[in-house]
Amino acid sequence: MKIAIVVLIVLLNAADWWTTVKILSLGGMELNPVMKWIIERNLFLPAKVFLVALIIAALLLIQSGYPMLSLVMGWLITAGYAIVVASNLRVLKKLAGWWS
Repeated sequence: MKIAIVVLIVLLNAADWWTTVKILSLGGMELNPVMKWIIERNLFLPAKVFLVALIIAALLLIQSGYPMLSLVMGWLITAGYAIVVASNLRVLKKLAGWWS
């Protein structure tokens, strides 16, 4: 697995956390029921850190036997988080009038 994937997963998760916190502070709501439950219990940041560590550990474990699978999964996970962050930025644009 490439180090770029690990860095992107960490950075995109940080961006997801930050944009979600901004959305909530502007009166928006979390649509994912699992994350909503976690946020209501003030566990959002620890949950994000745990999830990132779990994803990276799983990718490294898979890499030992299936390096190409680990690489493809890493890029798919990265793309998924990029979509989440892009969606959050669109919501922030509407809520805060950013980039208008």
